[in-house]
Amino acid sequence: MKVAQVLNGAVLYFPKGKYLTGPFNLTSNILMQLDPQATILGIQDKDVYGIIPAFPSYGVGRDGGVDNYEPLIGGYNIQNVTITGGTIDGQGAYWWTLKRNKELQHSRPALVQLQYCTQLKVISTTLLNSPFWTLHPIYCDDIYISDVKIRAPADSPNTDGIDIDSSSNVLIENVDIANGDDMIAIKSGFNMAGILFGKPTKNVIIRDSLFADGHGLSIGSETSGGIYNISFLNSIVTNAKCGPKLKTSRGRGGIIEDISFTNITVKDCLGDVTDTGMNYDKVPIPGNKTTTPILRNVTLAQIYSNCAQPGSFKCLPESPCRDFVLLDVSVPGATKDFYCEYISGSSENVQPPSCINVSKPTPPN
Repeated sequence: MKVAQVLNGAVLYFPKGKYLTGPFNLTSNILMQLDPQATILGIQDKDVYGIIPAFPSYGVGRDGGVDNYEPLIGGYNIQNVTITGGTIDGQGAYWWTLKRNKELQHSRPALVQLQYCTQLKVISTTLLNSPFWTLHPIYCDDIYISDVKIRAPADSPNTDGIDIDSSSNVLIENVDIANGDDMIAIKSGFNMAGILFGKPTKNVIIRDSLFADGHGLSIGSETSGGIYNISFLNSIVTNAKCGPKLKTSRGRGGIIEDISFTNITVKDCLGDVTDTGMNYDKVPIPGNKTTTPILRNVTLAQIYSNCAQPGSFKCLPESPCRDFVLLDVSVPGATKDFYCEYISGSSENVQPPSCINVSKPTPPN
């Protein structure tokens, strides 16, 4: 490993080889560059990983406990950071076993997790076997992720591919993700902590990418700070539980609006082609309306699938889904119909026929 000073910054360079390491943090104005044949390996020893507080928009460790193990590669309040080249392998099987055996007191570490960052680039690198979420920018702005390959076994627990969390102005393109949970998840905090913190995720484009084996191209389920203006474009999903997916819950709160999925092919899926659900945690109607999520202005256009189950839209009687548009959605081999509850909108050229206009009645405002 070599560190070189350059004008207005530094280069952290990993030549060809394997590097076994515990957690480390990046600083501002740094290029972390790995030789194409360089691999960073995360140490398989939980005692090497420090403990950091829960994120203020979560209030608890999302994987259990009240706090988190620090990520393998982290950073806090930094700007102008680029990660490129080589392979970063979290050797997550060690952590997955601890999780399954209920031997952890804190939330598992992410592989790469930067907080309060601006001008982040992750380009032309491979991320493998994360202990928990793989690439997790949180409270960040101006993010570019391109030509990134992410892999984890399909049965690995909670190994989300890319989680954009309470962040804005993001472009993700030409990524290739096959993993054990959401391939992409757009998040903005959890329950009342997220509502009070109040930092949304907004202005995100995901395009021209390949996805496989995971749970979906997902909005949520942590939506409490709000999620606005998210576009998925020109991508293929193969052998996953779902394609386009929107999930939130009573208790989450937050407004989710202006979401689009366009030109998405979903092949050989293990469940619904598309799935919308507003009671992810299956809780009763809360007394506090602040914790009721709102979901509106969603478009699914040019969706094609060879799967058997076209999809479901399960919204809330106290907060119906509004202004959903299905346009040119084709599931020619469907053996079931679409299923709808408490949703309104419009449909055109949908096969099998859309249920949106014949769903359970939407209560008046």
